[in-house]
Amino acid sequence: MIVAEQAVDHCRVLAEADPDRHRADLARSLHNLGAILGEVGRAREALTAVEQAVAIRRVLAEAEAEPERHRADLASSLHNLGAILGEVGRAREALTAVEQAVAIYRELVEAESDRHRPDLADSLYNLGICLRDVGRAREALTAIEQTVAIYRELAEAEAEVEAESDRHRPDRAHSLYSLGVILSEMGDLDGALRAQHEAVTLWRECAEQDPELYEARYQRAAAQLRRDLNLTGHHEHAVAFDLAAEPVDDCAATTRDDAPQPSMPDQRDDPGR
Repeated sequence: MIVAEQAVDHCRVLAEADPDRHRADLARSLHNLGAILGEVGRAREALTAVEQAVAIRRVLAEAEAEPERHRADLASSLHNLGAILGEVGRAREALTAVEQAVAIYRELVEAESDRHRPDLADSLYNLGICLRDVGRAREALTAIEQTVAIYRELAEAEAEVEAESDRHRPDRAHSLYSLGVILSEMGDLDGALRAQHEAVTLWRECAEQDPELYEARYQRAAAQLRRDLNLTGHHEHAVAFDLAAEPVDDCAATTRDDAPQPSMPDQRDDPGR
């Protein structure tokens, strides 16, 4: 935290002396500081930092020099801005920021698809959550379905190169779970259970590879699935669903995680980029 704050102070001095050379550095340091503040729960301070990063990057994205690079940076900061605005209860402003991020990433994907497709998927996920928060359920469903589709495509592409590789398995599990929540809210209980079942399967695979990181998440998701199967009358499926590998505490499901949250992944910029 102290290092990030010092980096902002240093870059601010440099940018005041030579704006053309150091504004991008200042925006990067503000973006990084905002991400760190968000991680430790200081949302309002994070909001101030990210708003400043967005303002600078808007100017840079409109400049003639390296517009594509600056547009990607702007989309990244808009993505984080949307997540923080949602966290502080400013849902409609959050939606506007995420819509802008998605629009930029779509354009970048059309220009160079492979590099920015994970970014597009992540911002589409946040778009879905923001749309859900303002009561636009059908549009939210479309955005989350697009997220899942992109993560499926990324997994298939990785499997062709390296059979055991699936870097986006946790992202796919997370988006499938949220898809299940939205489908349930819209009354498609069978579709919701299918999505949830697939999410649990993926979380179990994640837990097998990294128990420390994913075991608790798998346990909660599996307990919730078994509970939902029982509540919807699918008792035989609840009993048959294989939870034998790791016993699941049904108490973990007493409070349902029915409110998917926007993701603000560690989108800190690479200083060497």
